[in-house]
Amino acid sequence: MHTDKYIRLQSRLGKLRKVYLPKVFSPTGLYSDSTYEKVRAYKVLAHAEMEYYFEEVALSIARKSYVKWNSGNKTSTPLLSMVAYYEGSFSAPPNTHDANNADKDLNWRINTAYTNYNKMIRSNNHGIKEKNILGIFLPIGVKISDIDESMLLALENFGSERGMIAHSTRTSTLITPDDALDSVNDLMTYIGAFDQFLAEYKKTVR
Repeated sequence: MHTDKYIRLQSRLGKLRKVYLPKVFSPTGLYSDSTYEKVRAYKVLAHAEMEYYFEEVALSIARKSYVKWNSGNKTSTPLLSMVAYYEGSFSAPPNTHDANNADKDLNWRINTAYTNYNKMIRSNNHGIKEKNILGIFLPIGVKISDIDESMLLALENFGSERGMIAHSTRTSTLITPDDALDSVNDLMTYIGAFDQFLAEYKKTVR
């Protein structure tokens, strides 16, 4: 079973493939300049779609845990993890019932941690490299051992290639449609397996 976020990613990548890659690949491996330019665009946009997927699937897990807390004070691993990974500082317990920080109770702390996590994902995450993936998923309780090292390496390489394409001249980044599609398909195999784990993980939030 996959998440709806992964189904959307599959759909978006399929549309990009139709728009930017040729229907038939050249048997000689030679392509026109316009084709190479489209391949560059394909890889950059595929990277953006993957980044969006990782962010949205993580936020959906965080959101479910937060809603469960608000509706019935139900704790969950994602909720506890967001509080544990909060990088800010919480106020010490108040000395009196009417102290300035007396209203900074458990609900306030959970809300602060959840809001901060959302802000981090929406504003401060820029990529799909290993540091980005760990920064997205560890704060919602996913363990490092739950994340395939091969996937992280593949994402690291794809993220580096995307940066090179975006900041280099065309002649230094001639990528064939075949190679571009293979790299995306390989990544989707890893992401698909990880998504199945995330779908099951999300079910644990009840």
